[in-house]
Amino acid sequence: MHFSKVHSIHFSCLFVFTFSLLLFTNAKAQTLEIEGVEQIGIVYKEIYHAGLTIHSAGWGINYRRGKNITAYSYKFLDFSITGMKHPKEVKTFNPFYQNSSGYVYGKQNSLTILRAGVGKLKEINSKGDVGGFAVSYSYFFGPTIGFQKPVYLEVYYPDAGILDPNLRIERYDETKHFTDNIYGRAPFSNGLSEMRFVPGLYAAFNFNFEFGKSQQTIRMIETGAGIDLFSRKIPMMAFEENTPLFLSFHIRLLYGKRWNK
Repeated sequence: MHFSKVHSIHFSCLFVFTFSLLLFTNAKAQTLEIEGVEQIGIVYKEIYHAGLTIHSAGWGINYRRGKNITAYSYKFLDFSITGMKHPKEVKTFNPFYQNSSGYVYGKQNSLTILRAGVGKLKEINSKGDVGGFAVSYSYFFGPTIGFQKPVYLEVYYPDAGILDPNLRIERYDETKHFTDNIYGRAPFSNGLSEMRFVPGLYAAFNFNFEFGKSQQTIRMIETGAGIDLFSRKIPMMAFEENTPLFLSFHIRLLYGKRWNK
């Protein structure tokens, strides 16, 4: 099962890369067709875009605010928050209880990542009037913080006394919680007071594909890869290898605006 999951992720990444390459080739071909024709327009100094990220280990949201360096490049402040899963996570249910909630057996901690960095975006092919399509690349790097929160479960005790509840909320312990007595995952609020912060660094590289003839309105698809490196291993799974390094491949749908003050 794990091999199929990893194979599917690799196939998805290959598909995104191939699709990106085809779009890039098509954009360059369009540029060659109108070689010698230069599009002159307004240079907008301010820019922002924000959107949703789907990546190979979860999902997140992103916001960037930037200024132009030249007519075809921008510098940015980059902010994002994203959830990160261990590659061996598999959601399961207790088959003995009809109303049980899903949980990941062996999961010790959940990980949410907050990134704040700087970067640049450089246009390879500008929109002009060539079908309203632009290709660019971007890169970002900076500090990151991992929010490591312990996992709490609802555990069923069939032989509990009259004064003791059968269903109890407990922090996951691999030595006493098993598939036969785990009822399901407890509400997310459990464990917030025990959250630990893990510092680290991140870096990302992307290809960006912008659509639409308007120079002010931004509609963009971004594909790329990112790395998060923390100061120590994150104990996410009890029976699997844990690591301080997380590599993910992502696709983003971004909306934004360019303007002059």
